[in-house]
Amino acid sequence: MPCCSRPCGCSSCGTFLLALRRYWTVRNWDPASGRLLFGTYAPAAAIGLALLLVFGLMGGWLLAGRMDEFRELADAFDSMLARRNRQHA
Repeated sequence: MPCCSRPCGCSSCGTFLLALRRYWTVRNWDPASGRLLFGTYAPAAAIGLALLLVFGLMGGWLLAGRMDEFRELADAFDSMLARRNRQHA
């Protein structure tokens, strides 16, 4: 199951997390500490995942209000396909 509602959601989420990691690492990593994964990447990943969760919930909430419109669109599309199938049968 994709992590986003968009068809290319998984790649865009991954790209977002990688860009956030790069930005966070350049700004906050101390090479002397040697703590790259837990000291640098984990906070960036937690922030990124929290942002993705918030935006995903907001997008789902907005789309839930438009379900009747999507149902009408799906019904119109189904009737179009049925007409096409009757013509080619």
